[in-house]
Amino acid sequence: MAVTQHSATPARVIVICGPAGSGKSTVAKHLAADLSFVYLEGDDFHTPEAVDKMRNNVPLTDTDRWDWLIRLREAVARALQQKGPGVVLSCSALKKKYRDVLRVLAVSRPASLHIHLQFVYLHVPAALLLARVQARANHYMKASMVQSQVASEEPPVARKEGEAIGWENERQDTVVVEADGDLATVYGSVRTAIETQTSGPSAAVPAALEPKPWPTQMSS
Repeated sequence: MAVTQHSATPARVIVICGPAGSGKSTVAKHLAADLSFVYLEGDDFHTPEAVDKMRNNVPLTDTDRWDWLIRLREAVARALQQKGPGVVLSCSALKKKYRDVLRVLAVSRPASLHIHLQFVYLHVPAALLLARVQARANHYMKASMVQSQVASEEPPVARKEGEAIGWENERQDTVVVEADGDLATVYGSVRTAIETQTSGPSAAVPAALEPKPWPTQMSS
């Protein structure tokens, strides 16, 4: 997985993750456009067999997901090599071990390349996830699959007595954003989170994202 970058500026990879209906694709598309990064949609890398499984309410196994995650990791590497300073990837990445597959991108890099990898996990209450998915048309992910995802997910930050408790090796590269608000509010929270994590200035929310409801045909 060779990646070549000649600039001293770190290549940024931002993974927007969460269950179906969390709005990860919608947020990721806006973020990629705003930052002039390459956008990669995780769903585009599923095999036809995997899509058929989900369409028929059969949850994917770890075996199904390993090859998918590796394809995503390789696609990110190619994009960095070919197209510039950063990538925004939308990908469910529901469990820590799935996120760890993507983390290999940062640790297996050539010595000449620095990759700044960030995960933003969109947290949405289960009832709202179901409502959003039920409102979508022409998508293979059905409500029963959302229930399966919620039952198996491992959010990177769990809240206990008001204190954020993170998985030990996810504290440095992962933030959780509450994504049950309107699109502009959620997007603004994502921008603030990723820029704070990189110690950079927080950018203003684009005018196109003034407070409004999520699109009826919201991406996952």
